[in-house]
Amino acid sequence: IYIDNGGKDLDRLLQPGVDMMLRALKQKGYKQGRDYLYVKDPEASHNEAAWSRRFPFALKSILSKKLH
Repeated sequence: IYIDNGGKDLDRLLQPGVDMMLRALKQKGYKQGRDYLYVKDPEASHNEAAWSRRFPFALKSILSKKLH
């Protein structure tokens, strides 16, 4: 699972929901770095330009994991 969020504008307002999801994953036994990856970009807003900057890392992270 890949989750990311910026730190400005709408993404700042969405952060509580992201935090709730991260807590839920941890409560279910999921581990950061093994089962999910969370990336926070404090300088990013909620827009296509910010997403496109993070997308290559997200794709590389997802595709580099072995499927079980």
